[in-house]
Amino acid sequence: MLLPHIAVRVESIRAERYSFDPVRMMQMNLSIMFSHGKKVDQRFTLGYVVKIDITPPIASISVKGTCTITPSSPEEAKELEKFFKEKKVPGNIVSFIYNYVMALISLLARELGLPTPCIPPTAQQRPKEFKGVEYHV
Repeated sequence: MLLPHIAVRVESIRAERYSFDPVRMMQMNLSIMFSHGKKVDQRFTLGYVVKIDITPPIASISVKGTCTITPSSPEEAKELEKFFKEKKVPGNIVSFIYNYVMALISLLARELGLPTPCIPPTAQQRPKEFKGVEYHV
């Protein structure tokens, strides 16, 4: 099975720190918004905005861009067209954009003197009665 070619382009970056006063606790709210997917020739384009707001309001970061998806087969093109007609975004494309943009946001957060907004990976807990082959992914 071939996978589509996905290209992510960042068009706008805004990172601003409003206050440098020390705070005891902060909360980061991450939101990802997508525009409607459009078919252009044999490709699909999808706009996105990833925004991080911090409470108390001491900083904000937003990244805006476009994702271009080139299907590798006609079946894949039909499936993508079906998703975009239903105003949905496939999960693998959402995670691809998220991973791409989070690397950039992490660097921007560090430059502003903020903690990295990524959730650190945790070890998976498997049931004790598990008997079988275990694969590491």
